[in-house]
Amino acid sequence: MKRALLVALSLLPLAAFAKDGAGDRWTQPDHGYYQSYPSYRPYQVRIERGVQDGSLTRWEARRLQRQLDDLRAKRRDYLADGYLSRPEQRDLERSEQALSEAIRYQRHDDQNRYWQR
Repeated sequence: MKRALLVALSLLPLAAFAKDGAGDRWTQPDHGYYQSYPSYRPYQVRIERGVQDGSLTRWEARRLQRQLDDLRAKRRDYLADGYLSRPEQRDLERSEQALSEAIRYQRHDDQNRYWQR
């Protein structure tokens, strides 16, 4: 009798866990849906800092700002249906990486706004 009671009590937490795990399938959000809005503020700050310290010319800053605006518009278009698919996520990640590399390249290409060395 004690043995049966001990086995039943030891299996009780497992049964509760199994029930909760199965129920969570319908309450957990679908990871394909957009969860949080990434901030493009760091890109904006890098562009502004480059203009302020003279490492970006006005033309370079305008072009980079246009790329950032295009990236924001692309994200807005992809999220129009409320769903961000894997190919869309990859496309946005590639665009973000390309923008980051463009900012880095333009800030370090030795074209100074004030032509100081």
